[in-house]
Amino acid sequence: MTVDDELKDIQLKSAKVDLDLKKLDYERRHSLLTDILASPPILAVAITACITLGSALITWRQSVAEQERAKREEDAKRQEMFMMNIINSPTDCALARKINLLLSAGFLRDDAKGTFQDYVAKTMAANDCNVPQAH
Repeated sequence: MTVDDELKDIQLKSAKVDLDLKKLDYERRHSLLTDILASPPILAVAITACITLGSALITWRQSVAEQERAKREEDAKRQEMFMMNIINSPTDCALARKINLLLSAGFLRDDAKGTFQDYVAKTMAANDCNVPQAH
């Protein structure tokens, strides 16, 4: 064997040892990760953390939904009181004027039959009230 052949043989053995070391290092790291994930206490902590986070998220979302519902109820009550104060009228003409105002402002929506507009028109005609009709 020549010196070049011996040098190539040594380089080949060195590369093989280096490759074996890298494989061993990879397997050691991989097995360390597997050991960590397979550890019951660590899994218990991870599962508990996930459950706690999920519960906190659900509780927060329910709280936000409850606040939104309470605000909608409060707004509906306020609007109902506003409309009741407007509709509370001493005469049919005053009531027809107020319903006409609510229709014009968009606070009151008429059904497809035009029930409110019919009431306003009939009341205005019967009591000789002078108020333009809502559109």
